[in-house]
Parts: sequence; structure tokens; C-alpha cells
Amino acid sequence: MTTKLITLTALAVALSACGSDDLTEGLADAGPIDATPCFTPNTAFFNFAGGDYSAGIDDPAANTSAILSGSQTAAATSLSPTAQADLLSCVRGHLAPFNIDVVDSEPASLPYLEVVVTASRGADLGLANVPVQTQATCSGPRNAVGFVFDGGLNATQLCLLSMFTITTNAGVEIVSDCRDVNYGGLDDCGPRSILDEQVDCGISSPGPCMCGGTTVNPHQKMLEVYGPACQ
Repeated sequence: MTTKLITLTALAVALSACGSDDLTEGLADAGPIDATPCFTPNTAFFNFAGGDYSAGIDDPAANTSAILSGSQTAAATSLSPTAQADLLSCVRGHLAPFNIDVVDSEPASLPYLEVVVTASRGADLGLANVPVQTQATCSGPRNAVGFVFDGGLNATQLCLLSMFTITTNAGVEIVSDCRDVNYGGLDDCGPRSILDEQVDCGISSPGPCMCGGTTVNPHQKMLEVYGPACQ
């Protein structure tokens, strides 16, 4: 399994360019979803309460993460209950075409992805001071723990960073097209979606894909990994 630590230093540089709090700005019309047989959905658990985490093989049930070194404590989020609900609604909107549940109560058992939305900074957890820390994979989905640091971010930015933890966990590459949620920056370039077309890999400018090749279709990769939403 190929994995790569994603710190997205480029995101920190672009923060000041993105000033909108309108969650609908990050959503594009997903179009009709064909009816399909229902299978057990994948789960993305949003943890707003924080907790104690330690280094180890990725296991959200055990609070271990491969991107940490040593034991660390993530503070609870600084978001209000209303802001938390808005964030979940935004993420669910982006993920509507796919068979993945977004919850804020920890599942009883694996498999699931945990997104920790925390008031801590990266440095508080022994990580780089950038808005998101997660681990990409070429073969997702994985049981993993990603961290979104909520300080100084507006609602749209938080939604995009949260989406980034989910799409990279599915093996979607970072792309250089800012219309896609997996663009390597937070530039305010209009509504973003999970594009259903071939787009160039790379952070801000075209470059090689981590998993081979030079382009990726993010929407089709998500369908491949998570399957279509049940109707």
C-alpha cells in the first residue's frame, strides 16, 4: 500500500485569498443519481470533541495515527453547534453522489475514517502548522485519522479541508484545477465540486500523480472506491 503524508503548505499561503462564508459556494449541482442496490455504506466520522491520540498503525477506534509521533492531545473544536451542523451539511452535499455516511457520533466498530476538527494547531500535535494533516493512499479507503485545524478558517475553507481528508483517503490525487475540491490551495476561484472529468495532478500547477500517470478523474475514483449512493 502506498501512502504519503499530506501537509499542504500551499494551503496556508492561500488562506487570505478566500474570504467567503457561504457554504453553497463550495457546492456544484451533482446532477441526478441513478438508482442502485444498497450496500453497507462507508463512514466518515467527524470528531468535534477532540481526544488523546498516539503514534501507530492507523486505527481510529484505538485513536492511533501513522502521522503522529508520540502521544498528543487534540483540543475540542472552537466551532459553535450551529457551525458544526453547517459543516456536516456542506460535506454531505459534496458526498451526495457516493455511498458514504457522514456522522458526528463514533461508529461502534471499524471500518471508518475519522476527521478530527480541532482548535489545536498543528504544532500542538507535533505536526506542521498548516490547516490540514492527513495521509494519502493509492488504494483507499483506509481506517485513518485526519486532523483539520479550525483556527482562523471560514466555513467554506473548513468544508474544503474536511473534503480533502475524505477524498485523499479514497486515493484521489491532489489536482491543479481549482474547480475541484482536491485542488492544492484555498484560492477563491468559484464553486468547487468533485469533477467528473480528467484533470491534471499537481499542487497549483500540473505535475506527476503520486500513484502514476499525470491525470485523474476525481468523481470516477470516488465511485470506484465508495460506490454510488443508494436510492
